[in-house]
Amino acid sequence: MHAQTRPCIAIISFGTMGAPLARILIQQGYRVLTCLEGRSEKTKARAASVGVESLSISGIVQQATLILSIVPPADAMITAQSFAEAVKQVSTSCNPLPAYVDLNATSPPQSLAIADVITAAGLRYVDGGIIGFPPSELEDGTWKKPTVLISGPKLADCLSGNEEAATELATVLKVRHISDAIGAASGFKNCFASYYKGQVAITLQAFTTAQTLGCLPFLREMLHWHVPEVAPKLEAGVLNMQHKAFRWIHEMESISDTFHSNGLWSPDLFKGVGEVYQVVDQETDLGKHGKDTVEEVISEICAGLERRKLKAE
Repeated sequence: MHAQTRPCIAIISFGTMGAPLARILIQQGYRVLTCLEGRSEKTKARAASVGVESLSISGIVQQATLILSIVPPADAMITAQSFAEAVKQVSTSCNPLPAYVDLNATSPPQSLAIADVITAAGLRYVDGGIIGFPPSELEDGTWKKPTVLISGPKLADCLSGNEEAATELATVLKVRHISDAIGAASGFKNCFASYYKGQVAITLQAFTTAQTLGCLPFLREMLHWHVPEVAPKLEAGVLNMQHKAFRWIHEMESISDTFHSNGLWSPDLFKGVGEVYQVVDQETDLGKHGKDTVEEVISEICAGLERRKLKAE
């Protein structure tokens, strides 16, 4: 497909997930936009170095075909509102309005609320979620990609019915349409995320409790002995969550909301999981100064739990 006929993609924001997705698109000949207002000079230089164009929100509304919202869950609604407000301020009489694809870790009720804001502004809304880790470029130049799930309108619906363009973009970004219902993709994302992030929280509680009992080394030994295929993944999760806990707090709220609103379960289970990540974020410095070993991470969390206990007394 000729570059001029490919859709123009806006990615908000240019972060851990958005930046490599932008690189993939640019390598495949797509024009990629973002908004870097308020971002550091380092981030602006990094975006420019790979060919990403920085525009205002209004500029993106005027020039983009698709807007991919990839922000922390707590910012999902305000990001949508900023685009809805921008539509009122620009003249789009010569161009069709872009479609807005929300790929954030929101619950189905939250996604429906965002859909109301977006569609009221005249934009087409696509519910979505990203399954997997951020893309990583392999030695041979190919990419290991996450899966982008969407529900509601299909890609072709957002590209003026251009099936060829939709098929190509779906291949480039590994997009799968799973349902015509808004909320299905965001709900699936939460169901999937609950396994890994819930398991990491259980591991943190088990390891810190074993540490206070003086038997953490023995617990780890038994895990490696009885479940050798699982133990390394549990310990990797302990290390990998350090810089993500602040974001996972809101994700656990979304999972809790999903399981309660759509699954009819009590919301308490994943509220408790969110509390685990709240301890990591608010009672330790692991988010800023991560540790290299499981022992160090667990010791820091134990100290944080003790500090929280003293503050409560």
